[in-house]
Amino acid sequence: MNEPLWETHKHRLLLQAWQRCRSFLLRGATVIVPTSQSRDTLRQLGQNLRQPIVFTTVLTLGLVLGVRQLGWLEAAEVAVYDQMVRLRSPLPPDPRLLVVGITEADIQAHGWPIPDPVLAQLLGTLQAQQARLIGLDILRDQSQDADFLKQIQADNVIVITTLGDLTTTQVAPPPGVEPGQVGFNDLVVDKDNVVRRNFLFGWIEPDLTVYSLSFQLAKAYLLQAGIIPSEPDSRLRFQWGQANFQPLQSTSGGYRHVDAGGYQLLLNYRNYKQGARLVSLGEVLAGDVDPTWIKDKIVLIGTTAPSGKDLLPTPYSAADTGDFMVPGVMIHAQQTSQILSAVLGERPLFWFWPEWLEGVWIALWSVGGALLVYRIRHPLRLGGLFLLGIGVIGGVGMGSFWLGGWIPVATPAIAWVATGSSMMACVAYQLHQEQQRLTRLVQVRDDELLLMQTVLEEQTALVDRPVPLTLSDSTRPLLADRYQITQLLGSGGFGQTYLAEDTHRPGRPICVVKRLLLAQKNPRHMDIARRLFKAEASILEMLGKQKYIPQLLAYFEDEAENDFYLVEEFIKGQSLCDLLPPDKRQSEAWVIEWLKGMLEILIPIHACHVIHRDIKPSNVIIRDSDQHPVLIDFGAVKQLNPQVDNEDEALTVAIGTRGYAPPEQLLGSPNLSSDLYALGMICIQALTGIPPTRLPQRNEEGELPWHPLAKVTPEFAAILDKMVCYFFTDRYRSATEVLQALKQLE
Repeated sequence: MNEPLWETHKHRLLLQAWQRCRSFLLRGATVIVPTSQSRDTLRQLGQNLRQPIVFTTVLTLGLVLGVRQLGWLEAAEVAVYDQMVRLRSPLPPDPRLLVVGITEADIQAHGWPIPDPVLAQLLGTLQAQQARLIGLDILRDQSQDADFLKQIQADNVIVITTLGDLTTTQVAPPPGVEPGQVGFNDLVVDKDNVVRRNFLFGWIEPDLTVYSLSFQLAKAYLLQAGIIPSEPDSRLRFQWGQANFQPLQSTSGGYRHVDAGGYQLLLNYRNYKQGARLVSLGEVLAGDVDPTWIKDKIVLIGTTAPSGKDLLPTPYSAADTGDFMVPGVMIHAQQTSQILSAVLGERPLFWFWPEWLEGVWIALWSVGGALLVYRIRHPLRLGGLFLLGIGVIGGVGMGSFWLGGWIPVATPAIAWVATGSSMMACVAYQLHQEQQRLTRLVQVRDDELLLMQTVLEEQTALVDRPVPLTLSDSTRPLLADRYQITQLLGSGGFGQTYLAEDTHRPGRPICVVKRLLLAQKNPRHMDIARRLFKAEASILEMLGKQKYIPQLLAYFEDEAENDFYLVEEFIKGQSLCDLLPPDKRQSEAWVIEWLKGMLEILIPIHACHVIHRDIKPSNVIIRDSDQHPVLIDFGAVKQLNPQVDNEDEALTVAIGTRGYAPPEQLLGSPNLSSDLYALGMICIQALTGIPPTRLPQRNEEGELPWHPLAKVTPEFAAILDKMVCYFFTDRYRSATEVLQALKQLE
């Protein structure tokens, strides 16, 4: 196509772009100077953008949209478009059209190019059989045959010219033909040389419009039925019959920066190869064609022989082969059929979303991919949901395509997967960083514990048993000028636990406040305890990010009383103690389900080398909202205040409760299997209805004779026996191993 053809149209587009930019700048001029409110908004936006899910989503979405805007995803979008074209049910050839193809046999019989007398004979035969319109898709700019020139000057014959472009020369129409009987046969192709667009008309000069062969044929056919197109408006839209024609834009559908000069439509193919019935030149001349196939039909004449070198790929063409290459005359038939079907209300023209709606559509899937990874961590479930999401995107795209719309499919699918993958990488990196930080904190905490042990061995004077805070109707303690104590939940050797209201939050939500007291309050002991408390609080804060561990809300020190406080999330539910009263047995299925829930809690905790140290029924809450166990009251904080007069708790910095704590923990050397021991003892208590301190003593082999006291299968009993082995080297090494053993019971 010649460059001058598009010049006027480009000038129009540039003018429209400048007007839009100018309008945007004028509107934005009033908000360029930031106010205090806008600065606060920007500050809040900056804080939000630092959140992992927001930052990852915005960054990935911006990258995907940027790559799309550069046109790098256009190939993927048109590939999906081609696939959707192939998935549609093909329509039969248009009964209004007939194609007379010049085959290899015709070329061998008459030579190439086909002589003008032969074409004149063909045109005469078609006229004699009352063809309504004849479109000659053969160039004849220098014909001298009088009979041929007479035939092509008939009112119902449309001949062709070419517009040419930078690589081809323009070819003029045959001499003596009226301009209204001339149409160009240039076909626009995409970057991959596939014909997906229908080029209707263009402008060589501002007042000179040239029309395609298909447009001229359709216009003449519809004119005989009294159907005339309206004048185009400023946006080149016009009504023609039952169709509202709108030109294809450079960014319509999956296109980006496509040359949409002139007036183009997205070509709506009828089927993979033939948009019209096909006969050969020889068959027409021999009289072997049913006259009803010609009478009152639009007849197109063109070469279909491969040697004619007029074969082009379409969306039906296989990706890596030359299959389904279509002759140019057949593509003109498809284009003519599209115009007729649209104007007569038989098939809709393609429609497209505006760019802002496409952006919203892509952004929704990008955000969805991030939220999915943020909420779901199970790899199989996550993979299945990602595949389901891609299926939904494809289903919506295909449904829209069946209704005549082309919406982005590849880009939202890429955004869905890319944002999800980025979020997975971000989450994995965060977990790795948190695990490393937690490991370092545990090491610091353990070093401080060793120092605390040394101090306690040197100083044996202990403070009196802590006195609970005074609670009365008139005066209730207010800690840190924020937490209003309302109820004493419990008191032990290490301190007290209270219910409190957070007066600084709307609705004054309830939280749990733990008051921890020191056994020694000399400066040396206080300095070690303060470091230990901060390290332990940091560990609890990170553990509280787990789903089934209370979140640490705050921690602080009362410098006047030298007391330490932890503020944790309040878990509304039922204590496991209430479900395990003496002499009440739970079923094996209930115990297995509970044990699985507890192991799911311990797996990420143990992965960070954190030991709970005090798992017992009173430290497990069955949450009301989902009936899942929640693990509370990590025992390491009790090391700040070991007591000597509590018959259940250990006598040194080693923490644990008698009956649930294994031997190595009572000796001050707990390991990961120590928590598994405690879980096993709780399971045995649930199955037998007997607390661990009342169970029979171990035999000489160190085995616990509890089987006759419970109704349990040998397989599950063997798992519990291994969990409560006397020597920790004989137990399971991790919570994951126990969970795998339980799955083998299913």
